[in-house]
Amino acid sequence: MTGELFFVIRYAGVLERIQRVEVAETTIGRLATNTVCLPDSAISRNHAVLSRTPTEFLIRDVGSRNGTRLNGHAIVEAVLPAAALVEIGPYELKVFSDLVSAQAEAEGVAESTRNQPVRVRTNYDRERREKQLTPAQRRVYNELLSGRSEKEIAHDLKVSIHTVHTHSRAIYTKFEVSSRAELLSLCAGRLTQHG
Repeated sequence: MTGELFFVIRYAGVLERIQRVEVAETTIGRLATNTVCLPDSAISRNHAVLSRTPTEFLIRDVGSRNGTRLNGHAIVEAVLPAAALVEIGPYELKVFSDLVSAQAEAEGVAESTRNQPVRVRTNYDRERREKQLTPAQRRVYNELLSGRSEKEIAHDLKVSIHTVHTHSRAIYTKFEVSSRAELLSLCAGRLTQHG
């Protein structure tokens, strides 16, 4: 497989996005600085690297904590075939060599989740919710958006992991989300503007 590459990305089985791979080396991980950001504590900050050669794409796990699976098998490094399924934590990245096929897959996923409620939010709504955060919640919120784990946040803020978890739950409630992935998806515009 050469040329273009597209990932149809699902989080816990729910369609999240289609992402085009455009660079010779693509980083995948929890940190927002990765080309493919997968914001979940089960994902290492820098989890895997996708490299393009003249004839193929290679995927390499870079010593991640929970590993990388290709078509159901744990890998250290492997050639990425067309229609492959890469599993990283709760994320599934289905591989396509053209946008039309990726969109058809995404529409099939969207069709299967059609009865699930869809919420549309604006930047104003996000900013209004940010203003409702206490100073302590705001510090945790900023760290959550940076892709750091709750353990890392607790260490840096010099509080217990229980305190960070409590603040995280309060933040999720205020933003009407149920996971960090949903929070990061909602705040993606903020990361682009301020990051």
